[in-house]
Amino acid sequence: MSQAKIIWGDALVQQVNCESVNFRATCGQIEFYSPDFYPPIPPYSDNDSGFEVPEFNNVIYAFDEKQGVYLEEDVRIAKPNESYVENEFFANFNPDKTQVNDRNLAYDWDASRDSMPVLSSGTLVNSHFLAFLGLPGDGKREFASAVVQFENPIIGFIDTRDSDLTNDIFSFTQYEISGARTLEGLQWTSGGIDTRDYIKVPKDNPYILEIRLTTFDAFEGVRVLTQASPS
Repeated sequence: MSQAKIIWGDALVQQVNCESVNFRATCGQIEFYSPDFYPPIPPYSDNDSGFEVPEFNNVIYAFDEKQGVYLEEDVRIAKPNESYVENEFFANFNPDKTQVNDRNLAYDWDASRDSMPVLSSGTLVNSHFLAFLGLPGDGKREFASAVVQFENPIIGFIDTRDSDLTNDIFSFTQYEISGARTLEGLQWTSGGIDTRDYIKVPKDNPYILEIRLTTFDAFEGVRVLTQASPS
């Protein structure tokens, strides 16, 4: 089976202008972990993952999951936003706007499961996970942005809300993240544009993911599925 993993370059645990690197490799506020890592869930009271809880968090934790998986059943993936219009801004987040604009969100994270599209049984995929860990009780909204480059084209996303339903298919560790919140999307309007979660897969480059996540104290994450082919 083919493997298509995250391409790692000089990823920096600091705010960088990922637009300026011409997408040579993964960059931004992001760290790499091995496939046997699993992200602990706030409030971190039962943390046997070996993860050292940071004093503050502005880093996305990324790791490859199972590669070359034949789906034995249909798998629901995030629903594209029909109103989406790609713009020139990183992750399609326009910092010059103060009003919520649904056209900036590529996916409807709040869509009902019945309305979500599926990857059909028999599809061959590779899986990767990006996790953003809110710190409970610190009263601060955290942000993290990164560019992630994959070896194969991106074909779908599964957000935090539905990750547990597919852990037995894609995860090495069978961790549970029940109770984690969905990514903030179309229905999240009261907090303004800064409180939504943004991603972009440029229409001319399906190997690239631009991502901007934010949270107070919740675990947020997204499973990224890429195309695979028989070896």
